[in-house]
Amino acid sequence: YAYVVASRSDVPGARYIQYQKNSPQFAENIHCEALTGDDEPNWLCKALGGEYIGENGDYTAYLLSGDSTIGTFAKKCKGSPETEATCPSGCGIGTREAECDTRTGEWIYGEVNESSCPVKPSASQSCSVNGKNGTQTHSVTCNAAGTAWEEGEWGTCDIPCEGEQPANITASQSGATGTAKCVNGKWEYEWTGGQVYTDQWCRANEPYACAGAIFKGTTGCEGNVANGCAGVVLEKGNQCVGKVADGCKGAVIEEGTSCTGNTYYACRGAILKSGSWCYVSGIPGPCHGAIYEPGSWCHEGFAPRCPGGSPSPNAQRNGPDGLCWDASGNNHVPCS
Repeated sequence: YAYVVASRSDVPGARYIQYQKNSPQFAENIHCEALTGDDEPNWLCKALGGEYIGENGDYTAYLLSGDSTIGTFAKKCKGSPETEATCPSGCGIGTREAECDTRTGEWIYGEVNESSCPVKPSASQSCSVNGKNGTQTHSVTCNAAGTAWEEGEWGTCDIPCEGEQPANITASQSGATGTAKCVNGKWEYEWTGGQVYTDQWCRANEPYACAGAIFKGTTGCEGNVANGCAGVVLEKGNQCVGKVADGCKGAVIEEGTSCTGNTYYACRGAILKSGSWCYVSGIPGPCHGAIYEPGSWCHEGFAPRCPGGSPSPNAQRNGPDGLCWDASGNNHVPCS
C-alpha cells in the first residue's frame, strides 16, 4: 500500500487514510478506520459519512471517497499457529514454521523439521559368532502414544552360509524330506513327512537314513553312522542309540526318553527336552556335546563320566532330585 495516515488525538481509536494514486490497493480512496468494538471512533467514521466496506485487521473500515470495489483488505489469522505436528516418519512430534496468509486469513505451514524429531534406531547391527560375521535384528516400533521409538530384544546372530542352498534330499528309510536351512553359518536339514515307527527300530547305516522319523512305543533309532538319526522325534519310552560319533546328532529326545552311546560324542548334538536324559555306562564321553534343555540331565551308570554341565549350564550332573545314581544305576542316593 501507498497511503497517508492521520489521526485525532481526542479520538485515538480512529484514523484517516488517504491512498496515493500509485497504490496497488484502493488507489485514490479515502478511508476512515475505527478500532473494531470501540463505539466512539466508529461513531466518528459514520458521522463523517463513511460507508462500511470491511475489516482491516483490528479496524473496521469505512469509505469516505473513492470506489469500494477496487481493493481488498489484509485478513488476520485467528488464534496462534500450530507449530508442532507429527513427524514424517509417523512417530514423534516435531516443529514447523507458520506464516499468516493475509489474503485468506489462514495459517500456511511449512514442512516439519526432521531434526526436531526423534531419530529412529537401526533395526539391525553387525555381530560375530566364533569369528564369523553376521547380522542380528530387533523390532523398532512407535509407542502407543505415538511420541517415541521403542526397541525390542536383539535376536540371535544370523551368520550367512557359504555357497548355494543344497538341494532337498529324501531319507532312504523314513521317507522324510530334508530341506536345507542356514543355521549359524552352516547348512542344516529340516525334516518333514517322516514315517511313524511304533515298537519298531530304524537302524541307520547311511547318513540321514532314519531322519525325520517319529518313534512311539518302546524301540527307537540306532545311529550306525554320523547323522543317521538326524531330526528324529523319540516319544516317551523310546531311545536313540549312537554307535558312532554324532550318530544321534539332531535327535529330539522327549520326556521319558534317553540317548545312549557306545563311543565318544555318540549323543553330541542330541536335543534333550525336560524330563529326558543322556545315559553314561562306563564308556567315556558319549554324552559330551549333547544339548541339555532345562529339566534334562546326564545319568551316570557305572562310572562318573557325565560332562558336569558342559556345554549347557542347564545340564545336571546328577539326577533331577539332586541325588546321585548308585552303582546299579537304578537308585538315587546322597552324593558322596
